Amino acid sequence: METSKISYFLFPGSVVPERNLRNFFIFLPELSLLEISRPVALPEWCRDRFTGFPAVREPEALTQVKSCIQGYHAVAQVHGGGGGTLGYLAHLMDETETRVRIQEQLRGKCSTEPDEAQAAILRAAVFLEIARELDEGEFELESGYARAGALEKEFREILGIEDEDMQEIPEGIENPLAAEGSAPSFMLAARIENWFRLFAAQPVEAGPVFVAGTAEAVEESLESVRRRMHLAEDSRRDFSVATLSLGSFPRLDRLGEKQFRSLMEAPGAPVLIESYHEALDRFIAAVAGSENPEDLEPERKSLGAILEKFCRKCDLSEPDQVSLKITLPLTVRLADLFGEPAASAPDMREWPAIFLSLE
Repeated sequence: METSKISYFLFPGSVVPERNLRNFFIFLPELSLLEISRPVALPEWCRDRFTGFPAVREPEALTQVKSCIQGYHAVAQVHGGGGGTLGYLAHLMDETETRVRIQEQLRGKCSTEPDEAQAAILRAAVFLEIARELDEGEFELESGYARAGALEKEFREILGIEDEDMQEIPEGIENPLAAEGSAPSFMLAARIENWFRLFAAQPVEAGPVFVAGTAEAVEESLESVRRRMHLAEDSRRDFSVATLSLGSFPRLDRLGEKQFRSLMEAPGAPVLIESYHEALDRFIAAVAGSENPEDLEPERKSLGAILEKFCRKCDLSEPDQVSLKITLPLTVRLADLFGEPAASAPDMREWPAIFLSLE
């Protein structure tokens, strides 16, 4: 694994809501999404930098995963009831016997009985692919709210209604089309465990950075490491965590697609965004080789300064901001995240655990 180059991976899912795609497009030089049985779903405008990362590469294993998922769909269509197929799949995943159910489904699809390590990878792939379907259903609904919100804003502008006027509208009526919530947290701990299991089974050519839509996924990941270290009675290791802001800009959720594209293509904007990406790569590479992130305070501040210049250039001045945070558990390495299956790989032991999240 080349530690001179940085790679960014979305976790612990494989699908991104539109609003986070826009934020990631500005913050990140590239982003890889785990691709299991279907190609990743990405709009055309970001496919030059955001791509799929094949997570199941052996044809026979991929066939087994697809067959298992088809089996679940067949059962869900019969037992879905009022909640439909997705509702039944959500119920299925929430069952305490999820692991056993997937194991039984796979056993019927495998030509030979896989060993425990391979079976665990297949279970993780099936689990995450079903989770993706549930996420896609939720994000589709959220996207509808976002599009309606953009139309609502344009309508207010046509009528000449200012934001100050909206304050006079009774509580509960303003922003009636605004969606609430963020990335799904349904079975978050299981998602994280299965995501890292699947990711650890594949070769990585550059130092990975794990990118989450919210800080909740990062916190849960660190909590699982704490539990593992406690069970191993590894009390001699320090578990201090550094969290730093790497800049911010106004939220772009309510911009129409044409408005967003125009913003990204505004004179001077592409150069500033690329400058931020290059500085972010350099900063993370420096963090990976440093024992004290505070030594890199000038470099961290320069990242925020680039985004401030980008906002001035594009006349972005909304008070509601989105920030990129880096979380560094200072003594945690990839082997601590992946567990025993990856612990024997030297490069896995050497590369630090680095998380990015939106806030």
